[in-house]
Parts: sequence; C-alpha cells; structure tokens
Amino acid sequence: MSHRARLISALAWLLPVAFVAPAAPVRAQAPARGRASRTIADNPPPPEAPDVIRREGGRATVRAVKLAEPLKIDGRLDEEVYRTVPAITDFIQNVPSEGALATERTEAWILYDDTHLYLVGRCWDSAPPDKWVANELRRDTNQLRQNDHFGAF
Repeated sequence: MSHRARLISALAWLLPVAFVAPAAPVRAQAPARGRASRTIADNPPPPEAPDVIRREGGRATVRAVKLAEPLKIDGRLDEEVYRTVPAITDFIQNVPSEGALATERTEAWILYDDTHLYLVGRCWDSAPPDKWVANELRRDTNQLRQNDHFGAF
C-alpha cells in the first residue's frame, strides 16, 4: 500500500473526514440591534461551474455541488465525484499563525443530494504515521481543539 493510501486509511479513523447532516430549510436571521450585518454583496459572487471557489479581497465564496445519488460514507473518498469535482484548497491558518497559509495540504468538498449535506475533507500530514499524535478521541471535548481538526463553522 502506498504512503498516501496508508495516510488516507489512517486518517479515516483518526480524523473525521465526512460529516452528514439532514438538509434543512435555511431562513435568514435578522441582525442583533445595534450590530452591523454583512450582506451577500460584501462577498465575492458565487463561482460558476466547474469552479467551486471564488476569492476576492481576502474573502471567499464556495459553491456546493449537487450529487445524482448519495455518497457511501466509508472514509475512503474513492467515488468518481472526487476525481471530477475540483476540491476547495489553499486554506489559511487560524492557529498558530492566523492568516498564514496552511502548512499541510487539505482538500474539501461541499456536496449535497436530495436529503443530505456532505462536508468532506481529505487531510494530509507530512510527518510519518509513527509521529502522529492523537491525545483525545472523545467527541465534543474541549481537548479536541488541541489536535489538528477539520470542521465547518
């Protein structure tokens, strides 16, 4: 098995690579009184297919891609969609150097079907597997933030 395949296989249990949430209608929220709200006009326009991200002025807008059928949630990321839909890349750090380019390669996809929203990430680590440290494996723990992680907010 290649180093990349071992890495992805190991990450399948080490890091959550896909989150699935039922699709729900989204309603706009009114801004709190006295607080400025950011409008869609403040962000770059949506990317046009096949592009999935558009960056302008330090901000980005991403495009979710509709799937013809649900994904198989197995941590492998071997479906055709990962070869045909460009990944969202070129992430920046929050910690330890806010705004700096990420030090490790990461790819992400935002996909959906008729019933699910899929947030998918493929994360690399340049250190060999015997140097990886996962000091917390419990879900919803504050300690988890001390480890590398993939998520959306």
